[in-house]
Amino acid sequence: MHQAPRQADRELYAGIEADVARRFRRLLIPRQRIPTGHNTDQLRRYGYRYWRELFNARQLAALDLLFRAIKQVEDPPSRELLLLLVSAGLEFNSMLCTAKGLGTGAIRHVFTHHAFIPAKAAHFQLDERRG
Repeated sequence: MHQAPRQADRELYAGIEADVARRFRRLLIPRQRIPTGHNTDQLRRYGYRYWRELFNARQLAALDLLFRAIKQVEDPPSRELLLLLVSAGLEFNSMLCTAKGLGTGAIRHVFTHHAFIPAKAAHFQLDERRG
């Protein structure tokens, strides 16, 4: 069952948004433009221009934490495996993922519909001039 965010939740998230905006240039996050292509043009029609726009502030902060920790791993094969694991986890952790509903608490992965279809929730936008 989903619970509506409380005021304390909104305040915590606002703090994360402010932190991400303040540290944006230093975050270890995807910064590439979304290239044109058969499926990526779907995203571009929805107004997305950068891969980072597929994530909210909390997700960007988490990616930064994960990538910073992985960067510290000295063993190259282990570091590569951890990066692969994070990459695979993105399938269930972006603004393109939706809840299955019916009180299951489960999340539909990004390719449930074999297309890039944004969820109906607002997403975190950063000024492109900053990034």
